[in-house]
Amino acid sequence: MPFAKQAVRAKRRFAALHPIYAESFHLLAIVAGAACVAVGLEFFLVPNGLLDGGITGVAILLSNALGWPLGALLAILNTPFIALAWKYSGWKNAARTTVGVAALSGLTFVFHHSQAVTQELVLALGYGGVLLGIGVGVALRYGGALDGIESLAHVLSEHASMDIDKVILVFNFALFVVAAFVVSPDRAMASFLLFYVVVAPMVSKITGSTSYKTVQIITAEGVELAQALKTEFKQRVLIGEKTKADGSTISTVTTYIPKLEESLLLERIEAIDPDAFVIVNDATTLIGFTGE
Repeated sequence: MPFAKQAVRAKRRFAALHPIYAESFHLLAIVAGAACVAVGLEFFLVPNGLLDGGITGVAILLSNALGWPLGALLAILNTPFIALAWKYSGWKNAARTTVGVAALSGLTFVFHHSQAVTQELVLALGYGGVLLGIGVGVALRYGGALDGIESLAHVLSEHASMDIDKVILVFNFALFVVAAFVVSPDRAMASFLLFYVVVAPMVSKITGSTSYKTVQIITAEGVELAQALKTEFKQRVLIGEKTKADGSTISTVTTYIPKLEESLLLERIEAIDPDAFVIVNDATTLIGFTGE
């Protein structure tokens, strides 16, 4: 058996046998992502008058206006969105988001008033953007979030049929327009390029380029798996049968999921059938097939 396949199976068995260790790994990855974002903000972007998008961008604007530590404002502004995640997104997703926001707030508080690594705008944009893209992407990849706007967009996509990326786009466009008047037009334009040319593409590269994922599962536990996914993720699930080379049949389960729930979905599949064969693709267009 190829080493890569052995490694995947070993990871699945480890996750099934040691769920606490597996969850600890996810939380550590989210904290590592928060550390990348905090370094990018406090050592590259904030000292050079640049903004991030989302609630973090709002916190930077208020920090500049009020003189409050960025970490404190991140904690205050994200609290309502964390509460929203606890109410609508399930306890595991909400707990990971809480850890991510808390880590980001604490680390930016520690790094507050740090000296900029560089005063060159292009270098600050490049390295700060890369750190933000990696940090946010890793946190999302492991089921957490570092910004309340991601939780809000997720809830709106689930309960108001709104596209996650469009919600974030509209919010950030309004933020950068305000920044053009409050900070300066050139810094607002530079921040716009930072977010949409550097940060957003890196996040998409790590987590996928669309708001939804299509999932096909080939499994021996089709009925149990389909029922669990329908009940827990509130999405429609299609189940069918395939014939194997030896003439026996095996179940195929097809569904779709918001990309912010991909990590949780894969963990649930592994818990029910560690040997399931799973294919995840970006959903470029989604018409019909909505949750019941």
